[in-house]
Amino acid sequence: MQKSMKQFIPTLTLLLISSANAQQAEPTSTEISALPTEAFKTPKISNQNNVQSISNEPVVTQRVNAGNIDKSDKSDKSDKSDKSEFQAFVQYSTGKILNLYGQDFFSGSPSSFAPLQNTPLPTDYALGPGDEVVIRAWGGVDIDYKTTIDRSGNISLPTVGTISLAGVKAGDAEAAIKTSVAKLYRDFSMNVTFGRLRAITVYVVGHAKRPGSYTVSGFSTLVTALLASGGPNSVGSMRNVQVKRNGKTVGNLDIYSFIAKGDKSGDIKLQDGDTIFIPAAVGHVALTGKVNTPAIYELKSQNETLSNVLEIAGGLPVIADPRRVFLERIDPTKSQPRNVEEFKLDNQGLNRTLKSGDIVSISPITPDFSNAVSLRGNVNQQLRIPYTNGMRIRDLIPNRETLITRTTIAKRNFEGLDVAT
Repeated sequence: MQKSMKQFIPTLTLLLISSANAQQAEPTSTEISALPTEAFKTPKISNQNNVQSISNEPVVTQRVNAGNIDKSDKSDKSDKSDKSEFQAFVQYSTGKILNLYGQDFFSGSPSSFAPLQNTPLPTDYALGPGDEVVIRAWGGVDIDYKTTIDRSGNISLPTVGTISLAGVKAGDAEAAIKTSVAKLYRDFSMNVTFGRLRAITVYVVGHAKRPGSYTVSGFSTLVTALLASGGPNSVGSMRNVQVKRNGKTVGNLDIYSFIAKGDKSGDIKLQDGDTIFIPAAVGHVALTGKVNTPAIYELKSQNETLSNVLEIAGGLPVIADPRRVFLERIDPTKSQPRNVEEFKLDNQGLNRTLKSGDIVSISPITPDFSNAVSLRGNVNQQLRIPYTNGMRIRDLIPNRETLITRTTIAKRNFEGLDVAT
């Protein structure tokens, strides 16, 4: 009996194992019914588990100052204390503290600059390596794909292949990608947006307040980088800021034209590795007295005229006297280097060429009248009328009511109310 049981057990085990394997091999009814549905599903290309909103987060600026990491941020007080020798000379000569024109434009700039978040991407922005592209499509093909342009300027989309986007403008990116996808799929709609944009490194050198290297957004302009560096220092030029690229000067910016006229034609877009050079100013002159914007102005060239500087200053107020303008000039070749001149603001005076170190003072008009007769004192109304030949006192005081002051009339009216009550 025991012998027969030993022979039976291996046989039973073998039968059980074979039965289990047979059950695994059989497809369930659910799996069989699902096969036709899977076969006709819309093609899907995705590397996103969950659809998330994409925000263009700013790139944190990293600054190197004179070869070392900046250890402390300069405050507005330190910027204002950066006074030039000419500013001190003007204060000594006129007793007035004049700021450099345009300096206030940079006074509120942050010590470390980052672009604004979620700003619209310009349609003419040229795509390049490091830019993040988000592709979504629906209809004949389902695409939810986020990718970054590689060093070769391409993106790789599964089942579609490689698409070149280097140099393609942001406004044309959707059409370029849609053209490539349309070679394989039809009847679909597409939307292309952008995530994190590439950062570029630019160098600010010369007479800048905070020279060094700056990491800024890929669509930053020259003004953006100047704001980051605090602009020119007290001797740096605001009228000839240069952008150098591959050993050549590719742009010049006159900050005065931008501030005074809103002209941004020189505000070019920066590229990775650009050098912003701020040379020394050609010279400075001071405008004081009755002028709309008293300040110290930079000369753009050696032939700058007074008319050009007055235009930047906003001209003269109505109380300025164009007949009396004083010019203090320095001539180091003479034994007495300082002298003063007086002239009128006629065509000859406006076209006068200025020199570095000039101080121009415009006088106010005098308050006296050339033909006025005034009536003051205890009168009903103070008058100032033009003088005419043969004028008499009764022309000013035609009757006695003219000598009754308004205070007297008000007092009588008040006393009349008391009597009535």
